[in-house]
Amino acid sequence: MNQIPADIKADAQTMDTINTSPDKQNAKISSDKKVDKLMQQYMMTQTEIFKKYSTDKDFKRRYQEFVFETLWQAQQDSA
Repeated sequence: MNQIPADIKADAQTMDTINTSPDKQNAKISSDKKVDKLMQQYMMTQTEIFKKYSTDKDFKRRYQEFVFETLWQAQQDSA
Protein backbone atom coordinates (compact mmCIF):
# COMPACT_ATOMS: atom_id res chain seq x y z
CA MET A 1 0.00 0.00 0.00
CA ASN A 2 2.97 2.30 -0.47
CA GLN A 3 1.73 2.94 -4.00
CA ILE A 4 -0.76 5.60 -2.92
CA PRO A 5 1.79 7.80 -1.11
CA ALA A 6 4.06 7.46 -4.15
CA ASP A 7 1.21 8.40 -6.50
CA ILE A 8 0.37 11.44 -4.40
CA LYS A 9 4.01 12.53 -4.25
CA ALA A 10 4.11 12.31 -8.05
CA ASP A 11 1.01 14.53 -8.35
CA ALA A 12 2.46 18.05 -8.39
CA GLN A 13 -0.91 19.75 -7.96
CA THR A 14 -1.83 17.76 -4.84
CA MET A 15 1.63 18.18 -3.33
CA ASP A 16 1.48 21.92 -4.00
CA THR A 17 -1.90 22.08 -2.23
CA ILE A 18 -0.51 20.16 0.75
CA ASN A 19 2.72 22.17 0.87
CA THR A 20 0.99 25.55 0.66
CA SER A 21 -1.84 24.79 3.09
CA PRO A 22 -1.95 27.29 5.92
CA ASP A 23 -1.85 24.55 8.54
CA LYS A 24 -1.49 20.83 9.03
CA GLN A 25 -5.25 20.25 9.37
CA ASN A 26 -6.02 21.74 5.94
CA ALA A 27 -3.12 19.82 4.42
CA LYS A 28 -4.53 16.60 5.90
CA ILE A 29 -7.98 17.30 4.44
CA SER A 30 -6.39 17.66 0.99
CA SER A 31 -4.42 14.47 1.50
CA ASP A 32 -7.50 12.54 2.67
CA LYS A 33 -9.50 13.64 -0.37
CA LYS A 34 -6.74 12.45 -2.69
CA VAL A 35 -6.52 9.09 -0.87
CA ASP A 36 -10.28 8.64 -1.32
CA LYS A 37 -9.98 9.43 -5.03
CA LEU A 38 -7.08 7.02 -5.55
CA MET A 39 -8.86 4.28 -3.61
CA GLN A 40 -11.76 4.62 -6.03
CA GLN A 41 -9.33 4.15 -8.92
CA TYR A 42 -7.78 1.08 -7.29
CA MET A 43 -11.20 -0.49 -6.72
CA MET A 44 -10.88 -2.74 -9.77
CA THR A 45 -7.32 -3.94 -9.26
CA GLN A 46 -7.03 -3.96 -5.46
CA THR A 47 -10.48 -5.24 -4.53
CA GLU A 48 -9.68 -6.56 -1.05
CA ILE A 49 -7.91 -3.40 0.07
CA PHE A 50 -10.68 -1.25 -1.36
CA LYS A 51 -13.30 -3.34 0.42
CA LYS A 52 -11.46 -3.01 3.74
CA TYR A 53 -10.97 0.73 3.19
CA SER A 54 -14.66 1.16 2.40
CA THR A 55 -16.07 -0.91 5.25
CA ASP A 56 -13.59 -0.60 8.12
CA LYS A 57 -13.64 2.98 9.45
CA ASP A 58 -10.67 2.35 11.74
CA PHE A 59 -8.58 0.99 8.86
CA LYS A 60 -9.59 3.96 6.69
CA ARG A 61 -8.64 6.45 9.42
CA ARG A 62 -5.31 4.76 10.14
CA TYR A 63 -4.47 4.46 6.44
CA GLN A 64 -5.28 8.12 5.79
CA GLU A 65 -3.08 9.06 8.75
CA PHE A 66 -0.26 6.86 7.42
CA VAL A 67 -0.42 8.46 3.97
CA PHE A 68 -0.62 11.99 5.33
CA GLU A 69 2.24 11.51 7.80
CA THR A 70 4.36 10.05 4.98
CA LEU A 71 3.66 13.10 2.82
CA TRP A 72 3.99 15.59 5.68
CA GLN A 73 7.34 14.16 6.74
CA ALA A 74 8.65 14.26 3.18
CA GLN A 75 7.58 17.91 2.95
CA GLN A 76 9.26 18.73 6.27
CA ASP A 77 12.46 16.96 5.24
CA SER A 78 12.66 18.95 1.99
CA ALA A 79 12.09 22.31 3.71
